[in-house]
Amino acid sequence: MATWPEPGGEPVLPAGLVADFREQLPSFLREHYGKWVGHDHPGPGLVRHLAADGAECWTLRLHLPPGGVLSSSTLRLLARWIREYALVGRRTSRQGFELVGVDPARLPALMEEVHLAGLLPGGTGPTLHQVKACVGFLHCQNALVDSPGIARVLGEVLLPLARDGLPAPLRISVAGCPNDCGGAHGADLGLMGTYRRGPSVRLYTGGRAGLHPRLGWAREYLPAEPPDYPGVVEHVVDLVEAWRAGAACGERLGDWLDRAEEREEAREKP
Repeated sequence: MATWPEPGGEPVLPAGLVADFREQLPSFLREHYGKWVGHDHPGPGLVRHLAADGAECWTLRLHLPPGGVLSSSTLRLLARWIREYALVGRRTSRQGFELVGVDPARLPALMEEVHLAGLLPGGTGPTLHQVKACVGFLHCQNALVDSPGIARVLGEVLLPLARDGLPAPLRISVAGCPNDCGGAHGADLGLMGTYRRGPSVRLYTGGRAGLHPRLGWAREYLPAEPPDYPGVVEHVVDLVEAWRAGAACGERLGDWLDRAEEREEAREKP
């Protein structure tokens, strides 16, 4: 149990094996810890967090290579950006990266460096979030498909399509096998590696967390044909295009599919 030394003071945590995360925080974030009341999205990849006392904390989120693996040179680059432009850095649950506490006046210079490095801001608000994947063939003996390869191909195709916005956030996850380390069951659109007359993926739709969590519905099997995965790409793009054209503002892909299928069933009834 944590103890509280003074009313309103910080809790004193017992000593243990896990390092105290607060030691990673500069004074500004420590002072505003637990005091955030809202946020908005001023631009692609940008989040402006608003505190109760009116303070702002600007965050820039970046798409990173899928699979969660980074080279030492990329890590050093991210570390330099934290040192020169931000207060701290944070790896997101979807394998992206956030530079937290950026001075808005320095955002143009940071954005220029990000683009020169070949990285892309994004993954906030109603657009395509980081396409997540398990490690796949990198070092997993269970992988049936190249999950990071599929994730990269889908990102290449869908990021331009989503540039002008989508009805709601779109989270895509790719798992190399039914162990589902990639989280396909919990994504708006999930792909899970399997073997069905050759390497394949099974499509899942409608998974999500939040106030009304649910697992995705199992749907079609699609052939996994590297390196471009044309069958997977065509099916996913058609689905996303139909959702974008037919969904209401804020309607997640799974909710739109439920509504579309209910409408289709009603039409088929005599």
